[in-house]
Amino acid sequence: MQVDAAGMRAVVVAIVASVVLIGGHASSSSSKLATSAFPAAYSQNVKGLELQFQPLLQGFATGQTSAEIDQALAIFSLQNSNDWFEKYFAKEHVEQLNGEYKKAFESFRRDILDSLRRSPAGTSFRVHCKAPHPDPSARIQPRQDAAVPLVAVQIEQFVTEFEPEHHSNGARFSLFANYAYVDGAYRYVGKGAYPFWSVPDTARKP
Repeated sequence: MQVDAAGMRAVVVAIVASVVLIGGHASSSSSKLATSAFPAAYSQNVKGLELQFQPLLQGFATGQTSAEIDQALAIFSLQNSNDWFEKYFAKEHVEQLNGEYKKAFESFRRDILDSLRRSPAGTSFRVHCKAPHPDPSARIQPRQDAAVPLVAVQIEQFVTEFEPEHHSNGARFSLFANYAYVDGAYRYVGKGAYPFWSVPDTARKP
């Protein structure tokens, strides 16, 4: 079969176009896999919370920078905290609550990072979340002067256990915390029996 020059050029163009399309599809697929490693929204249950911790733990295991690990922790903060407090609390309490929240979240961030750093850099952790078992002997009462939400706030409590995959290489630790599920993720709002705005003075860190 003979092919003239014009026909040959058409065949070459068709082959090049096919290669570009195939390459573009492969690139798109790789990008999709990379961006879908973790969901944009996490399910509102223990499995969702466990998955939400994965970017942080993978970052520690792979030696990411402090800035990258902080970015992984940011998913646990109220993204627009001032607006959130305005939605649930009286206006005169919002500024104070917002300031206290920033301190509470910084304490959460520091506790998590300090606990991770008790293990060698690069340690891989497994995470397990569960609802706490109420202690009938506990008689801790909320702070008497605590700000009271004008609208009911759904607070969920979880105990999160972090365990090194290789026991000889790291230290296990746990966290008992309160979360509000906001915009597809759990947002930290306090440690222990109460959210930060109700925690008793005796339970507060200096």
